[in-house]
Amino acid sequence: CENAEVAFAGSADREGDLEWSWTLGNGAVASQPAPGIIRYERAGIYPVQLIVAHNGCRDTVNWNLTVHPNPVPALTPKDPVLCLGNSVQLSVRDGVQYQWKPAEGIANLNIPNPFISPTVSTSYKVTVINQFGCVSMDSTTVTVAQPI
Repeated sequence: CENAEVAFAGSADREGDLEWSWTLGNGAVASQPAPGIIRYERAGIYPVQLIVAHNGCRDTVNWNLTVHPNPVPALTPKDPVLCLGNSVQLSVRDGVQYQWKPAEGIANLNIPNPFISPTVSTSYKVTVINQFGCVSMDSTTVTVAQPI
């Protein structure tokens, strides 16, 4: 997923004076067996290559690393105001799993568009997981106007 950390590590059947050459597809290069943690900030397909050389002989491995997009919840409405006793429907998108918090005032915590009826002003947070298992969060504050 975007902004996730990836750890690469190479291995070889032979020990000794090996030359390691990584091209990590995002502009990063490395010259050791384990180049450490690499972060891919954007979704896409990144060509990764490892070349191991010893005494003029080379072995090359190529593969494509797929980085999936994070969901974009686009929570609406943002910071609504409602009168005590009324409800408002919150809505997010771009996911296959949803988790709303807190539970107060929400009948179904696991749908993208719950109706909520809080009795006091409340900040709601939603966690959205897409089909790739990537996670994003969004939030809104629902202000409850008290009767005069």
